[in-house]
Amino acid sequence: MNDPYDFPPAMSPAYDTSPPPLSADEFISDDELNAVMAGGGVRRDGCVLRTDDGITYLLEEAMRALGNISQETDPYGVTGQAETLGGWLRRGFVMSSQRIALGRAVYDAEAGFVLRRLARDADASGINPAIRPR
Repeated sequence: MNDPYDFPPAMSPAYDTSPPPLSADEFISDDELNAVMAGGGVRRDGCVLRTDDGITYLLEEAMRALGNISQETDPYGVTGQAETLGGWLRRGFVMSSQRIALGRAVYDAEAGFVLRRLARDADASGINPAIRPR
């Protein structure tokens, strides 16, 4: 009997190895950002990321909670959530390079950034029109 998933080497299904697309207000891990940078079409200048098609993002340092290290239930419901470092601190969490904790609940975490899209052009006053003061 032939296995439908047994492909000869020349006919193996292709896997998408391209870097993830950039999306505003989403988390991107350090490794994903490095893959995007290696793929070209993106320039980073400090905390600003510019694409060749003119889109500009602000990079805010963030952490994503990967899961409670004790394998118990998630007492605070944060597994999978990504938030800026300041956001975690305001909620009472303490952080290290690979973990965040609140009380006795300790979570594995992944470092990265939250992308904030900036408006395309500033007006003559230099104020970004997307966040103009009232």
